[in-house]
Parts: sequence; C-alpha cells; structure tokens
Amino acid sequence: MEETKIKVLLIEDNPDDAELIRRKLERSTNARFTVTPVNKLAEGLQHLAKNSCDLILSDLGLPDSHGLDTVTKLLCQAPNIPLVVLTGFDDEATAIKAVQSGAQDYLVKGKMVGSQMERSLAYAIERSRLQTELDQHTQEICDVQTNLLKILEKNADGIVVVSQDRRILFANPAAEALLGHKQKELLDTPFVFPLDGGETSEIAIDRHGGGQTTAEMRVVEISWHGQPAFLASLRNITGRKQAEDALRLSEEKFSKAFRSSPEVIVISGIENGTMLDVNDTFLDQTGFTRDEVIGKKTGELKIWADPAERANMVKTLKKSGKISNEEYRFRMKSGEVRTWLFSAELINIRNEACILSVAIDITERKRAEEALRFSDAAFKSIHESVIAMDANYVVTHWNEKSEQIIGIEAADAIGKPVSDLITMVEDYPGQSQERIQKLLKQGHNREEQLYLTPRGHVWVDVHTNAIEGNGRRYGWVSLAVDITERKKTEEALRFSDAAFKSIHESVIATDMSYVITHWNEISEQIYGVKASKAIGQRLLDVIEIVETHPGENDRRFKKLEADGYSHEEQLHRTRHGEVWVDVNFQAIESNGRRYGWVA
Repeated sequence: MEETKIKVLLIEDNPDDAELIRRKLERSTNARFTVTPVNKLAEGLQHLAKNSCDLILSDLGLPDSHGLDTVTKLLCQAPNIPLVVLTGFDDEATAIKAVQSGAQDYLVKGKMVGSQMERSLAYAIERSRLQTELDQHTQEICDVQTNLLKILEKNADGIVVVSQDRRILFANPAAEALLGHKQKELLDTPFVFPLDGGETSEIAIDRHGGGQTTAEMRVVEISWHGQPAFLASLRNITGRKQAEDALRLSEEKFSKAFRSSPEVIVISGIENGTMLDVNDTFLDQTGFTRDEVIGKKTGELKIWADPAERANMVKTLKKSGKISNEEYRFRMKSGEVRTWLFSAELINIRNEACILSVAIDITERKRAEEALRFSDAAFKSIHESVIAMDANYVVTHWNEKSEQIIGIEAADAIGKPVSDLITMVEDYPGQSQERIQKLLKQGHNREEQLYLTPRGHVWVDVHTNAIEGNGRRYGWVSLAVDITERKKTEEALRFSDAAFKSIHESVIATDMSYVITHWNEISEQIYGVKASKAIGQRLLDVIEIVETHPGENDRRFKKLEADGYSHEEQLHRTRHGEVWVDVNFQAIESNGRRYGWVA
C-alpha cells in the first residue's frame, strides 16, 4: 500500500533555494513529501484558495510581501494549515516574532543540516494537529458547560448549588419561586435544610405572609467551578400532598359504601387485572375468600370465563373511559359460569390506572328468557326451518327442518356465524348487505331468497324477525319454507312444451348464460338441428349469426343485456345455408328477477 504523501506549498522567490528545498524534501527518507513551489505570496494565496495543502513553507522576504505581514496574510487565508517560515542569518528575531504570531516554527537558510528540515516540518504538522484537537475539546467543554447551565436555568424543579460551608452559590428561577427570593438575594446566604447526599427527603418551606410549601428534595455531590459542592433538586409536592389527604378522606367515605353495597364491586389493575379490593357481595357470590383473591391476577383466578372478553373490555374502557351494562361471563370458585351485567370506569389510585367495576348477577333472568324464547316444545311444533341467532348473527338454535333444508347438522351449525353456513345468491353486487341494513332498520324482513347450500341451490320463502324485550334487541329468528319445487313448477309452466308447440315460429329459450333450455319444432326445421342436440349447448355454438362488422355480436349481446330486449333482422348461417330472420329477443323476468332469454 502506497504511503500517504505530505503536500507542501513552498513560497520562495530565490530559485536556487527553492530547488534545493524541493529536492531535499522529495528525496527525504523519513517522510514522503510532494512540493508545489511558487515565488510570490499572491501566487501562494491563489493556490491555497483552489487546492488542499498539509503545510506551508514560506520565506519572510518576498517580492510582494515582507516580514510579519507575510505571516498575517497566510494565517488569515489558511488558519488551520501549519506554517513554517524561512529566514536568513540576520533575521532570526523576525522569525521568532512570526512564531509568536501563529507560525509553528522557523528555519534559518544555510543552517539546516541532515534531516533537520524534515523533522521540523513533521513536528509542525503534529503540533498543529494537536492544537486543533485541543481547541475542539476546549470548545466542546465550553458547549457542555453552557448547555448544562441552560438546563439548570430552565429546569422545572428548583435547583440550588451549595458550597461545602453551606453557602448558596447558584439558584435557578424555579428555586427562586419555590424559596420566595430572587437569586441575588439568595447568593452567599446559608442553606438551612439538611444536605444528606443521595437521600430523598421532604422539607417544609415557610412562605412570606404565612403558610408553608412542601417540597421533595434530593441532594448529590458535584464539582462547581473546580470546587466540591452539593446540588439540591427541589420539587413542589404541596398539591400532591393535599390531594393525598383529600383522597384519604374520600377513601374512608367510599369504603363504607363499598363494603355494604348489594352489588358486586371490584377494584383491579387495568393492565394485569391484579385484584386490589373486592366487597363482601363479590365474596358471597363467587365463593372465594378475601385472602384468595387480593393481590392475585384475574388470569390466575380464571374469573373471566373467556379472557378475550376482558381484553376487549379493557380496550373499550381505554378508548371511552367507561362501560355501561354489558353482559360478560364469569367463573365462580366452584367452576360454574354465570352471567353478570357489568359496568366499569377508569379511576386513579396512587398514580396508577385502575378499574372500578360494578356488576349484577343476571344468570337466572337470562335462563328464564332463554327458556321462554326457545323452548324445545316450541321448536318441535314448528314444521318450518327455524334458525335463531344472537345479536351478532351467531347461530344459537337450528331445528331438524333446518338440517333437512340446508343440509347441515345442528351440532355443526350452532356457535358459528350464519354467514359461514348459508350463502345467499345475489341478483346484483351488494344485495346481501342491503338486506342486512333493511333488517336492522325495520327489525323484520320477508322475501324469497336463493341459498347456495351443501345440497345445492335451494329456494326458500324466509321471514326474519328481531328478538326484543325491555327495549333491548337480543338476536334474530328466521322461519323458512323450502319452495324449490314450486319455483321449478313455475319455471316449467312458463316454458311448457304445449306452449311452444302452439307457436308457429321458431322459439328458442336460454338461461342467463345463453345455454339453450328450449328448442321447438319450427327451430328444428329452420336450422336443421334436433332439439335433443341443441338443448344444453350454448346458443352461438348452434346458431352462427353472420357479422357485417368485426365484434358486432359482442356489441349486440351487451346492448341486449343492458336493455333486456332486442328486435332486428339478422343473417343466420344454418345447415341449409344462409337465412334472413326477424329476431325478437326478450328477457324472461319474474318478481323483479331475470331468469333467461327467449327469442
């Protein structure tokens, strides 16, 4: 690897001296030098403005500058580049003044022996580097001290610096406000509070006009302007102390109501559910003792039947600040799961967020309502599909008729969202969502719907009603009748063979995908294709409609689907040759639903 060269700018007007110095440096064995010679100061300054340089070696007597003026101009142009001056035998005094003005060293022409010049230049570069680093470190120390002083000045806590003989050396504005005196009044006065290094203590500060301020004080040992001292940090906690006293009185009043309440009351940590306190009603209903629950986490006690319910409750509570009359399931000590009507809000205890919850056991009421709403006898007496759901459309009941119609056993259906079990075929995108919105708004809905089930497509006449009581919506119940056969009969009547045979024109019917479903005798005669061969085939695979322009058929069918009808003369290519026909295409519709096409 090539050694880095030291770039030297040589300013010397004597050609012999310049050449001698250049050769000596470039042939040096101690360091690798590359020398750029110029003979005037102006040329040297121009070079410095455009090029980098590691060292300047300059004669003091130049054609366009002389003596200390040369040093001053070079240091102004390149203050961070070390400068070594050259002088004659009779001008060493000026050279010494040059060093005092900022040059790193001087060399006397004619007295440089051996490697003196190379060592002098190397030392000059090293001294310059060390001086630069020293200046940087000094500036950094000044910046740190300045910033530290700013921090002390702006700190919200009172900061007081005290000497070892307990005299105040510094006080920031916050300390002035806390102690009730200006800094100039505090300086050099005794600090009357104990200076226990490292300990936190509370002190009472007497205020002008009476009264006291309570402050929390922490003391550390520091060095202040090179002398050992103490730094006392003072924080006003008067408001906190007053709040703690008020809270203590409030807790006494709350405790009486808390213990005697007929409702379940629990105070717990919001994050981990640590049980901080419970009332006697909680203990009576759950079967736990106070020692078994206080300090324990809800996860350890397994009080929440479903931990996910607590997670969702906490998420809602953090967002809104309170919960009112939500139903959650809780596990008693015996293992029995009961339903509580639960309300809660966030409270603060010793600067920690906690939950204050109040609950009423509604298990028996729920069971009574459930028994009345969905008794087995009632379900067995209904000869229709009956599907009951909770407010979130999760199936709670699924009778035998539902098993028959949908093709899914009750055991596989109950507990699942109804949308996972039944797919309603839409006439247009978003129809299912419209049905749900209509149901939510009206509380009921009745219509014929096409279901996609494990048994295939099933038509049902379905009537859905909300399950409500005491102004609250508990869920939904749907009664459905299978009308698939009726729909098939209607379809068959719409396209009966008798109807087709009575028409003395070609009549062709297709489904929505243009698959042929009917093909009468006149069609057989015109196109030369038997009905048995045509039915089940796509229309354009049996009939070739001659295009007068490329893409005409695509545009023709798109317009047909948009308008629902079409009437035009077309050229068809049949088994007997080309035939012009007058074609009347019409959509087949019923109850607002489109089933296919007839032509």
